[in-house]
Amino acid sequence: MLIPAPLLIIPLMKHLFYFLLAIPICEILILLELGTYLSIFDILLLIIGTAAIGLFLVRRAGLNTLIKGQNKLSKGEIPQIEVIEGLLLLITGALLLTPGLITDSVGFLILIPAIRKALAQYALSRIIPNIISKNPAADSPTQHRSSTIILEGEFDPIEPASPAKPDTRPVREE
Repeated sequence: MLIPAPLLIIPLMKHLFYFLLAIPICEILILLELGTYLSIFDILLLIIGTAAIGLFLVRRAGLNTLIKGQNKLSKGEIPQIEVIEGLLLLITGALLLTPGLITDSVGFLILIPAIRKALAQYALSRIIPNIISKNPAADSPTQHRSSTIILEGEFDPIEPASPAKPDTRPVREE
């Protein structure tokens, strides 16, 4: 039985809503608690400093990932891991721009190459095939190609040609 794609996403949206609601609340609580130990200037410096340093590191890691991907393409290989790492770096940049210690901590963790590569390999081996297997378009007949070539068309029968007549012309000698 095929399940329409929007129905697959609805249960995830409820969890995503709660998650996106909980993160800012936790960030605010942590910053308020941190405010008892640091001044407002120190907290602002911390937020702006982590964003600046993080974005510098994201840019550097992104360029390295781009170079690795181009090297794979020049060898004729598909840069699957590098594409997913690029998406992870995009998410990391968003996390580092978001003010707060939780998002900055997660962003800096993803900047570690070993962790980023492990996340990319996990996404490539588990998450992406799961998404593709639940996609109704993946079950369409155009996706399954057989080795048999089928040509459709119309034809008109051709009458067989009469046997060739021998050439009776005189041969010219020079």
